[in-house]
Amino acid sequence: MEEPNDIKIFEHDLKQQSILDIVQVRPGMYIGESTLSGLWFYLHGFQMAECLHKVTSPSSLPSDFPDWVAYRLRLSSNWSGCWHRVILSCIPNEKQALNRFFELREEHLCRKPKIVATIPKVRIDHQIGHYSKTGELLWSTELFPAEPSKIAVYTDDPGFFLTPDENAPPCNSFHPALDSGFPLTPHASKFEILDQPTWERLLIENKKYKKRLANTRSRILRRTQVRIT
Repeated sequence: MEEPNDIKIFEHDLKQQSILDIVQVRPGMYIGESTLSGLWFYLHGFQMAECLHKVTSPSSLPSDFPDWVAYRLRLSSNWSGCWHRVILSCIPNEKQALNRFFELREEHLCRKPKIVATIPKVRIDHQIGHYSKTGELLWSTELFPAEPSKIAVYTDDPGFFLTPDENAPPCNSFHPALDSGFPLTPHASKFEILDQPTWERLLIENKKYKKRLANTRSRILRRTQVRIT
């Protein structure tokens, strides 16, 4: 029995394009209604089929795409990789969110980094917590960054990417502020600043970030004290 033409076309296109390129042209054919949630579940099903049947195709999304979404939508984290929840939290309309997703993907594909500063291999100790097999919380001190790195930006959005090389994709390296997670500003005298205006902007954003963080902690403390009393 001969396969339907649509299946043959799909198999042919999949050898040359990402599944997302195919879906973008005719979303209704593959995900039913044009919704971001529909795309999210479709991609998960597609990835499962790839694993089960050992199908190889161009990668759908790079691993640092959630960081890109958090960066462009000006969030303080990447929501542990749940990029569809991030987009829907900002754009509740499913169809509009789907359109925004494809815009973000195109931006990610075409982006070019602007190097703001280089960071030598300086010793920045920070505490890392992890649980043992018995459930005990253990702390260890690690060196950051492990290798010389570069601070890169792509737009005027708050935050930056930390990358070991200006031509390498900054996988999982988005930082909403200079002192978010790792305190970089105390070591800034050792950095080589290549773009002073952008560096000054990052410093201003860092002050705002620390102020928001302090306010959040104060609110949590007040609520805790109210519950205790």
